[in-house]
Amino acid sequence: MITTTHTALTATALSCALLLSACGGGGSSSSGDSSGEGLSQAERQNLVEAITRQQILPAVDAFHEQTAVLNSQSQSWCQQPSAAGLPELQQQWLATADAWYQAQLFNFGPADADPVLPLYTYIDSLRLRGTDYRETVRTTQQNWLTEDNLGDAFFAEQRFQYVGLLALEEALFYGDNLADNYANTPQRCAILTGLTGLLQQHAQQLAGGWSIDYDNSGSGFDQRLISNQLPNAREALAQILISGQEYLDYLKKRNVITQAGTTAEASWQLVGTAFEASKRLLTEPYAGASILERMQQQGYELNVNAVNANIAMAEQALAERNAVDFNAAIGMLDGNFKREIPVALGIDLGINFTDGD
Repeated sequence: MITTTHTALTATALSCALLLSACGGGGSSSSGDSSGEGLSQAERQNLVEAITRQQILPAVDAFHEQTAVLNSQSQSWCQQPSAAGLPELQQQWLATADAWYQAQLFNFGPADADPVLPLYTYIDSLRLRGTDYRETVRTTQQNWLTEDNLGDAFFAEQRFQYVGLLALEEALFYGDNLADNYANTPQRCAILTGLTGLLQQHAQQLAGGWSIDYDNSGSGFDQRLISNQLPNAREALAQILISGQEYLDYLKKRNVITQAGTTAEASWQLVGTAFEASKRLLTEPYAGASILERMQQQGYELNVNAVNANIAMAEQALAERNAVDFNAAIGMLDGNFKREIPVALGIDLGINFTDGD
């Protein structure tokens, strides 16, 4: 239980962080009254290339690799379902979901190329509108048990709500005597392996779009990002920052702590992974210096202090599993991605935020 004294300290830290976020700026203010002139075009390109090669591509590749392992393990386990082998399979789902929560920090390019039903929705249905389809998925999977043909074509035709990580979480964690139910009902394994196979296909499509062929162009989206030639004409570094801001906004507004991974009891692990990926984007020394170090070099010490205060608050909230403080901290980090960070780097995001924070 959190004591009164600790609550007061947390409130004080929150007030300080809010003050820093409101007043943070380049040595004096975030309005741009700093001696720094922003990053040069060469610095921006080098930074984008380093982030792409050292964080984005490894993250999407790792997600693809984890889905392949999950599919392989599911196929093997279904040869003879047993209670002894189920925990290992469940742990692999956790590893796969964890990899996704690193990769979806960069939810653009191949992930959302389709303007109607982007690829990411077939991986993580929660990300689209924050709708919890858990009960619908359970009902649907129960109805699928009466289907005669649960082959690849069947799953390829399913709506995004019924496939992806949530569907697999329910298939692997929901219900009593799961292993016995799988052993006694062969359709369950057809559902499980159909879902894992489809998830692997979607992960392969995502990874291939990044590094092999985006939109039938003959080259990966990574080349477009590095060369600053995005389809939406947005500057590459601005796109990366906007994606980071949108991720934090999603985590807070959709209260992901209370909705994602609840059946598997993995909510805190997943949001912790999401936070660490976001933190890494800011603190990893890409192309010689981290984003926060570059902000400092431009003379925006107060902006850096504001970001660091919010990072520290989020880390404390994660350690204590304090959802209220965590959402408050990432909400302020969201604001940092909108203001303090791009201002210090001299980046125009090209967006007018009207959410009041």
